[in-house]
Amino acid sequence: MSVNLSCEPCIHRQNYTIRAIVHGTSDDEFWKKLAASASQSAIDMRVNLNIQLYPPEGYSEKKMATDIRNAAASNNGDGRVDALVVTIPSLAVENAVRYAAQQGMPIFGLNSGYEAAGGVKGLVGDGSILFFTAMNERLGGEKAAEYFLQKFAASASFGEENHQELDDEKSQGEAEACEISGSASGTTLFNNTSSSQFQFMVDCKQNITLIEFIESLQSEFLRNDHGNNNATTAIENPPAIKSVIQRTSNLYENYTNAVFITPLGEENTAYDQRFEGYQRQLIEASNNTNSLSIINVEWYKLDISSKESMERGLSDIFSKCPHQSVLVGSGKLAPEIDNALRSYGCHLVDTPTMLGTFDTSSAIFDAIAANTMEFAIDQHNHMQGWAPVHFAALYVSTGLVVSSPPGDGVYLSGPELFTQRGSSSITDSLRICTNDAFPICPNRKGPDGL
Repeated sequence: MSVNLSCEPCIHRQNYTIRAIVHGTSDDEFWKKLAASASQSAIDMRVNLNIQLYPPEGYSEKKMATDIRNAAASNNGDGRVDALVVTIPSLAVENAVRYAAQQGMPIFGLNSGYEAAGGVKGLVGDGSILFFTAMNERLGGEKAAEYFLQKFAASASFGEENHQELDDEKSQGEAEACEISGSASGTTLFNNTSSSQFQFMVDCKQNITLIEFIESLQSEFLRNDHGNNNATTAIENPPAIKSVIQRTSNLYENYTNAVFITPLGEENTAYDQRFEGYQRQLIEASNNTNSLSIINVEWYKLDISSKESMERGLSDIFSKCPHQSVLVGSGKLAPEIDNALRSYGCHLVDTPTMLGTFDTSSAIFDAIAANTMEFAIDQHNHMQGWAPVHFAALYVSTGLVVSSPPGDGVYLSGPELFTQRGSSSITDSLRICTNDAFPICPNRKGPDGL
């Protein structure tokens, strides 16, 4: 038996052209770095890549949808496009993508459009898109809210000086609960089938967060205290657990206002999903812990068309420092919002305003290091830029398609939450890679390695 090995598809990749149509603009650092990563991927795979970011003020969902349809029409004519790489920031763009797929255009996706692409009826599930990588946007909003809640519980409600004492009480309470339950490996203390999200599992071998411990205990013991008979296991409140509950009966009483900020005029389904996750998690937390009031979560769209309009907007939001948490939906706004919070003294009020953002940059990492920003949620734009171009090049030259992951069919690139401390802390290497857009050494060797 003879085996014929050939690198012919690789040799002729320069005959293929991939067109990238994304909603980013040429003045946005996030998109410039993503485009650099996509270009490097094209160099590595030896294909032609046509990626042009929209000029400032030049993007609209109507124009993007038209560009996608026109690219599909050129599939069999002059200026041939062999594959498309797209983002899906709106329903109009989603419809254009479906149209292009129906014309036989191979399509690969990234970034915005997680919910449009995922699932059995999504663009990946029905075969309209062959590969998609993105962050779970809604989960990103939830993670932001969870961080703010944890931080508020540790500092605003109890005071930093009492945090260690509370942690000690938590540990003692867990030990007593485990002892009462008669299990060293973990047992369900309550089983309220009508509200499964409040079920609480005590595991003596694993750590749980302070917020999980307090919220679960409060919700269940409060039901017991009010004569709710749904709990199948009735136990007497251990003394240490009672102490925690007494000190947290209104855990978020002073957590009253939160805001989500995005640029005015930038309509994007990713923003919708981020806000929904952020809002839902905050409201559920204030409900679940018997707070006297529900956290008010608003969405402010900041006019950044001029310096004057931005300053007016920031004054409207922050002049009286009404918010306990601020989540920035677009990283390009984060430095200005950080400066505004400090200029209005929002870090000096009785309950200092907490600030977090989506996306990363050198300025954002500097703010986190200076303790003026709590976290940055990264969706790894270098991966989002590199991967779809790589797999598009593989497909047009060989016909091979990478298998979709189980579940929603989307390759997740985030969210990852970067803080000053913790497992995802900001290292010197991360700073260098972020500054340089995660370069990959150009591969200029021929297929024979020379």
